[in-house]
Amino acid sequence: MRTGVAQRLVRVIDTGTCVPRQRFNAWVDMVESICGPLRVGRYNAESFEGSIITGQFGEMRASLIRAMPHAVERTQRLIARADHEYFHLCAILDGEVRVSQDGHAGSATTGSLVAFDSARCYSLVMRDSFRMLAVMLPHQLVGIAPRDTHRVTAAPWCGQRGTSYLVYQLLSGLAEQLTELDPNCADRLEHSVSSLVAALMTERMGVAEGLDGGRTALLNRVQSFARERLGDPSLSPAVLAREHNISLRYLQQLFREHQVSPARWIREERLARCRVDLRDPRLDHLSVASIGGRWGLSGPSHFSRLFRERYAMTPQEFRGCREQRPVNA
Repeated sequence: MRTGVAQRLVRVIDTGTCVPRQRFNAWVDMVESICGPLRVGRYNAESFEGSIITGQFGEMRASLIRAMPHAVERTQRLIARADHEYFHLCAILDGEVRVSQDGHAGSATTGSLVAFDSARCYSLVMRDSFRMLAVMLPHQLVGIAPRDTHRVTAAPWCGQRGTSYLVYQLLSGLAEQLTELDPNCADRLEHSVSSLVAALMTERMGVAEGLDGGRTALLNRVQSFARERLGDPSLSPAVLAREHNISLRYLQQLFREHQVSPARWIREERLARCRVDLRDPRLDHLSVASIGGRWGLSGPSHFSRLFRERYAMTPQEFRGCREQRPVNA
């Protein structure tokens, strides 16, 4: 990998750095370091080669994975050992990946997308060499609760039409440029990818339900509306409920499925935007208070207190040490 900013954003791990007899064990360690506890098995006991280029973009992890045939499985016991649960979306760049979850299975081939959820048992089987770009996203970024993802898991779809095409092109482009990305764009890239994946999930949930996406589609519309108006200090749960012709209580129920209140969600979205701006050297001419104000957090002391509660440092401290701290901190 070339030197420069890319080294601070991604890391490259390759079994080629190990002696042959240790390569598969090294691969197991690599995969678990990224995806959490897994059972990993191989088809060829004599040799194994694989590499992963992985990067952290805010709360999203993107990994370009290339490997020889093998299989991975997450069991209920392994789920209990995991620290976090994520929604996974994979763009298959070469080869075939068979995904099993929630009582059904599907084979994703070159040019297609497939999803699975680490909150429940799943398995991936790759009987030939393959290459794929996988993104891991917290459920709240996708706007879909773990209990609802069974409608889209292990059901591959073609990445050649509509929103699926846009997502596939974005992920395949990310695979090509993963080592070239500027760390200052990490959070913005997370937002772009998660927003488009959320749009795709709304579409796929609608297909699965035979409706317009139901509660998930409504929540995505509410969140999209809010994100466009985060700079308006008057934005509130009451405004969201009124603009979408629903009761405040029903709005709270929608957000409660993601273990968050509407007010907290708005506040954390605003703080995340402020964090992006504080990291951006092009905005150094703006004061901390101005950055808070442009995202609806007026009052320097109020903004500073909220930011410190969320990120364990003041906005000024965050801006001052951005050159020394890792991108995903």
